[in-house]
Amino acid sequence: MDLTKSLSEIQRCIVSLQTELDQLKLLDGNLAKTILLSRQEAADFMGVSLRQCDRCCRKYGIPKFNTVEGVKIRRTDLMIYMGLVREPIGEAMPSVKEPEETKRYSEFEKILERNKR
Repeated sequence: MDLTKSLSEIQRCIVSLQTELDQLKLLDGNLAKTILLSRQEAADFMGVSLRQCDRCCRKYGIPKFNTVEGVKIRRTDLMIYMGLVREPIGEAMPSVKEPEETKRYSEFEKILERNKR
């Protein structure tokens, strides 16, 4: 009988957690925009190295913010980049841009472009 009591307690806890999760889902979306991660936290969140995180921010236009504690990256921008969240339509938040089609230049063409000025 102790087993059924334990199982009913576990089930009660699960239901309680589910209701808490439902309440969190109803929170205003603006709260998520204010979550800022450090560069290292952002890299850990993305599952890449710090240098790769910086490259992705540069390549895809993920905005960085200078704060007193250092450079911070908005969590929602990372989630949009990773495809975990769709960007809200009509939102004032800057979007993560798609990578531009980069033309591959040979070393000779690079030198010509540099000296073309």
